[in-house]
Amino acid sequence: PFYYAYDVASEKATKVRLPPKSKDKSLERFALSGDGASLAFTAHDGRILLADASRGQWRSSELKASGTTRAVCFSHDSTKLYASGGDARVHVWDLRSSRCLATWADEGSSPTSALLCCGSRLFVGSESG
Repeated sequence: PFYYAYDVASEKATKVRLPPKSKDKSLERFALSGDGASLAFTAHDGRILLADASRGQWRSSELKASGTTRAVCFSHDSTKLYASGGDARVHVWDLRSSRCLATWADEGSSPTSALLCCGSRLFVGSESG
């Protein structure tokens, strides 16, 4: 699996492959930080892969959620990452320390399908509506 980083001004594309040890079969769900510096991809077994968006390089730190991860988004200031998935638990990570700051259950109690952070608000979309 891989993703492409396109430089619109130069019309060039760079193919970024997963590290060789990765068990992941796709990179379908991801988010770009508001400052444009980082990408977060949902991965196998609840892992979240982080990449440097400008260099096209994978970061050594991986985050791990309690269940399958189906949605990720960055805080407005790009210092935190929110993730949720099959177990309907929302996880909040401090990206400077790679430490999980908090987790809580989504009130809908059904798998999360989308997350959106806007200012100080987090919007959670789930299968229950």
